[in-house]
Amino acid sequence: MTLGRLISLSFIALAACGTSGPTHAPHLDGGTGDADASTCTALDRCDDGIYCNGVEHCELPGPPARIGLCIAGESPCIENQICDEETDHCVTICDETQDADLDGHDAVECGGDDCDDTDPDRYPGNPERCDGKDDDCNGMEDDGLELIDFYPDCDGDGFGSDESSAVTACAQPMASPMCVWGAAPSWSNNHLDCIDTDDTINPARMEIMCNAIDDDCDGQLSIEEDMDRDGFSSMDCGGTDCDDSNPIVYPGAPEICDRLDNDCSGTGGIDVSEDADEDGHAPMTSSCSGGPLPADDCDDRQRSVHPGLPEVCDGLDNDCNGAVDEAPFAAESCRTLPETTMACSDGSCTVASCPVGKNDCDGAYANGCESDPSIDGFNCGGCGMRCDLECVDGVCDPPVQLALGESHSCARLASGHVVCWGLNDFGSLGDGTRRVHNRPVEVVGIDDAVELEAGDGHTCARRASGRVVCWGRNDHGQLGDGTTTTQVTPTAVVGLSGVIEISLGSRHTCARLADGTAKCWGDNYSGQLGDGTTRERHTPVAVMGLTDAEEVEAGGYWTCARHTSGDVSCWGSNSRGQLGDNTTTSSPTGVRVMALPDAAELSAGGGFNCARRSSGQVVCWGRNRSGQLGNSSTWDAPTPVYAWGVSDAVQIATGSRHSCARRLSVTVSCWGENGGGQLGDGGTRDRDSAVEVLGLPDAVEIVAGGAHTCARRASGEVLCWGRNGWGELGDGTFVSRSSPVRVWPL
Repeated sequence: MTLGRLISLSFIALAACGTSGPTHAPHLDGGTGDADASTCTALDRCDDGIYCNGVEHCELPGPPARIGLCIAGESPCIENQICDEETDHCVTICDETQDADLDGHDAVECGGDDCDDTDPDRYPGNPERCDGKDDDCNGMEDDGLELIDFYPDCDGDGFGSDESSAVTACAQPMASPMCVWGAAPSWSNNHLDCIDTDDTINPARMEIMCNAIDDDCDGQLSIEEDMDRDGFSSMDCGGTDCDDSNPIVYPGAPEICDRLDNDCSGTGGIDVSEDADEDGHAPMTSSCSGGPLPADDCDDRQRSVHPGLPEVCDGLDNDCNGAVDEAPFAAESCRTLPETTMACSDGSCTVASCPVGKNDCDGAYANGCESDPSIDGFNCGGCGMRCDLECVDGVCDPPVQLALGESHSCARLASGHVVCWGLNDFGSLGDGTRRVHNRPVEVVGIDDAVELEAGDGHTCARRASGRVVCWGRNDHGQLGDGTTTTQVTPTAVVGLSGVIEISLGSRHTCARLADGTAKCWGDNYSGQLGDGTTRERHTPVAVMGLTDAEEVEAGGYWTCARHTSGDVSCWGSNSRGQLGDNTTTSSPTGVRVMALPDAAELSAGGGFNCARRSSGQVVCWGRNRSGQLGNSSTWDAPTPVYAWGVSDAVQIATGSRHSCARRLSVTVSCWGENGGGQLGDGGTRDRDSAVEVLGLPDAVEIVAGGAHTCARRASGEVLCWGRNGWGELGDGTFVSRSSPVRVWPL
């Protein structure tokens, strides 16, 4: 600082602090400074005790100078206020304004609620800030804010000290701490510094060896001395002791077998293979003697080799007797498995022989004779003989029909047995449990099924006798057993015989009889049972007016029938035009689908229907948000529209929001929603017209579920693709697939 500047500051300080007058008690503008002071130090203040002339402060010129000048403050009051020295308060002149700081709140003296009319950031309702003021005028400063203890950090190394000088505040103080000495004084939220006058000493520093200083403030010093009192100084402090923590390690000490370089020569210890494998035995070639470790190890690289160990099957001379894997001890070390004879070969345990009726097909020792050829679907009748789904008495039982529900899948086998896989929370897999299965399990008690259908949580089978059994979800009586109790195994539908076809909707079930009539049961909220009412039924009731049904197809909350004439009628919910009568009016009795005189096959999805015409063309109607109608649009259609690009269909299938067709060209095409990969085209983009399923050239059956699809090939192999969150693809995983994968056998 120049001399001129120093003189100028002196005059300013004298003018602000005054040269005479009474000494006041502490005021809001400082501490208890001397009113006559014109100079100051870092440890005192310039407060003259007068409120109305503002807060004076001490300006230090900086080190090495220790004396500064008192600088005058500014009036605390603003325009339209007068300062009251008696009360240390700025009073608003109410005749001129009632809100001097223009914060929307009148001053208290003017009848308002503003506790400080000089500050626009202080008024009732204002959020409290960390500023040491009563911002919301509730009488408390910084209330509701987290308070932190800040400690002086006089050497600026990030670590504070002197707990008695801590300042408790919600934010670090703006003013520097009062330090007698300090290169860069600041504040810290800890007081871990043992010497706050040296920034090279703090808990973050590394200990400097042999400097007699506690550099890291841990209370310990590293000094040049013999810590283990063996007569040799530490090498870290310039001595010769290579381990100053162990009294048996020093230059010239006798070398013993203990994994240590006792004589500090570098020719003994673990680094030069003195019990390198740490098995308690030094090598036979070691030069050490005595000590806790015998020098008898024939292989100091293997912890499992030394005298006294049992011989095991690992290709090593475990007991150091000169023989490797000697019988019978090595084979006896192999894990014993029921009905399996073990052997040791080339250091590995192997299966020596299996009993009759068991095979070791995978060659793995861990599971022994793991295969039962009478039931093993991967090794049916012998190793490598894989079945499509199930092995019975050593012979494959091929699938002959597939059925898909919302989140589960089933197959009917040639023997009449039924297997299912996927979601099972309502027992829809029929295995007597509610456990999810990502591989097929057998339905209990069915060996004569001739037809199989799946819905949203329930499954039904038509038996050779013409009777029907159902299992799974039953909250609306959709199992037809006269109750609403969920069943985890098949239960008979009450009073129903002579059935030639069954079909399942979301919460209802229908059956077609040989005389062309049909009966339905379950949920009837939208009139989907077709009995002219909306009353829920727990046992079958006849569909009104239906006498010539060739096919009955149950959808989500509606039902359709194909008549002998080839035309189609539907009943139930019509919110998306799924009844096909060019309206959206629901009906508890059948209404004719418009412009469809020659239907050869029906399929009902989730809010829409499709029909295969005798010409091979496919028409669809109803909901179309995901393009499931296949007409290159996403507009709902209350009457049939053509699925573009499909003119040679031989079978159709519909899921919740997608459709598929098996074609005369032996390929399969799908369209609609594809978020789970259910269209099988290798992607997940929705399609509003048909795309070909990848890798499926010879399908003989196609079925669609909620968001997955399955096909049966001419060979009997079952492939599925799409969503797999519940294991509905049956490939042993829960990974969704955008192209076909093979279903695993039982």
